[in-house]
Formats: sequence, C-alpha cells, structure tokens
Amino acid sequence: MTKPTLEQVIKLAAKLSPEDRQDLFLFIAQQPDSAIKTSVKAPITLSPDEQRKFDEAAKTDRFYPLANDGVALIFQRGRLLFKVVFNFIRSRMEIHSWKDSEDTEWINSETQRALGFMDRTDVTKAELEDQLRIQMWKVFEKYAIGLADDILRMLPKFARILSEAGVFIADVGYRNRLAGETGFHKYTLDEAIKALEPEWKQIKEFLNLQTGGRINVRHHWTKADYLCLHKTHERLKPIWTEAKKIAREARKSKEITRRQRWKEEEIGTYKSENLPDDLIDHVAPPDEWRPSDLALLHAARICVPQVSPPYSLKTLRENLRLSKRK
Repeated sequence: MTKPTLEQVIKLAAKLSPEDRQDLFLFIAQQPDSAIKTSVKAPITLSPDEQRKFDEAAKTDRFYPLANDGVALIFQRGRLLFKVVFNFIRSRMEIHSWKDSEDTEWINSETQRALGFMDRTDVTKAELEDQLRIQMWKVFEKYAIGLADDILRMLPKFARILSEAGVFIADVGYRNRLAGETGFHKYTLDEAIKALEPEWKQIKEFLNLQTGGRINVRHHWTKADYLCLHKTHERLKPIWTEAKKIAREARKSKEITRRQRWKEEEIGTYKSENLPDDLIDHVAPPDEWRPSDLALLHAARICVPQVSPPYSLKTLRENLRLSKRK
C-alpha cells in the first residue's frame, strides 16, 4: 500500500467536520514524537453548560477565557493561547513597600498626640515604634489580601485584555516595522488609540474613577484630630456658657461704660483662652449662637488650625458625632 503524502492528508482533513478535525489534532498532539504542546480540550473541569459554551466558542474566532484557582486561560478555536498564573499575597508581603517605611515621624507624632488626649503618658517611644511596626504590617497584610481578592475576581478580564490588546499591540508594532522597511503606510497613534478603545473602556470600569473632576479633600481627619475635637469641645462648653452669661449681665448693667465695653470684659476675663473676636460677637444679640456651637467652632480652630476657611458648623457637628465613636 502506498504511503499517503502530506498533501493527501491535508486534502482529506479539509473534508472533515470541525469536531473531527479537533479529534485528529488531539490524536497527533498525543503521539510520543509530537512536539505539539497545545490542546483542544479545556484543562479545567467544566459543567455541561460551560462545556457547551466552550465548544461553541471553539468554532469561532473569538477569544474565550476560563479561570480557576488563580489561573486564567485564554482559548481561540479551542486552542490554549495564553495562561496567566496569579500567586500574589506571599510575594506582596515579601517585597519592600510602605509597610517597611522608616519615615514614621508623622505617625509617631499623631499617635503621641492621641495618647495625650487619652491621658496615656506611660508609653515609651520604643514601645510606640514597636507597636507601629506591628500595626503597619497588619494593615498592609489586610490591604494585600483585599487587593488579591480583587485581582482574582478580575483575572479573567485581565487575561482577555492581555490577549486581545496584547496581540493587537504586537501586530501593529510588527506591521509598522515591516512598513518602515518597505515604505508602506504605518498605523498612526490615533488609529491605534481608536482600536484599543474597547479595552480602555474595560480598564476604566476597574479604576472606580470619580466623575466630574477632582474632589477637594480639605483635611484627612486622624484619630488624634477626633479626640482633640471631642475633648476640647467638652472643655470649652462651660467657658462659652459662662461667657454668654457675663455678656448678658454686662449688657444689662446700669453702668454705661460696662454696657459699651462688654466685649473687652469678655476678652479680659478669658484672656488665657484667647477667645476669637468673631465668635465673641455671637454670644449676644442680634446674631446670638448657642454656647455649644461656639465651643465647637472654637475647638475646630484649635484642633485643625490648618483648615482655611474654617469648617461649617454642619460639618463640625458631624465630625463631633463621629469623634464619639472613635
């Protein structure tokens, strides 16, 4: 019997159904002398419904992702094109990062400030630094675990972007290099950006971006800031209550000079507290405020003096409410 030629085998294979061609390809790949390392079978156990979708995708040109246990696979025509392996947390904990930062002066200062508001003076600097290192490690570990969970969730889409965008980028680069050698038209940057718009749209979904431009965060409140606001407000409330009483008595005085100089009396009485002039204006009519509100506005100027203009009363009331939970 005459040995069939490769040309005859190719002609015969062309007449086979897609399923038979896949079986033929698998048969050839499994031969001992075969150097083929790809497969037409999904290396992940699939449900009947998932297997049906995989088989349907194998008859088309589209990329088909599968993911399981930190591994993402991309198939096309039933063949494995890309394999992305994800093993993140241990490596993340071993690399040098902000968890190892020695620049802890600000953190130490804020922690000592918070301890002062809690009347804790028994903690040494060495003990404080040791505790900060432990806490930094715990915070970083929690962050790494949360980040890993997000990456695992997005891994199939990452792999799809890698395959679709990656192949396109490589293809454009290769074509442009050939075009440069032969004098043909090259892809322009605008053409490439337009072609990659679907991938960029997916990436934007991952970024959780805020629409409408930059958000202006006036101040990041620390534990010490909350403690300061709560404790200073409690200390100032009786002072502003008494200041209001003094203002009322001075304004009703039979002495004309005292009635006219009631503000100077307030300032002199509480010279050590340095009561703000603009707040003193509101201890008496016509625009009279509650002592608690005056104390809160005054406390904010002491605790977060860098914020300008000062916070509104509404915002400070909310921060005071939060301070009682800290």
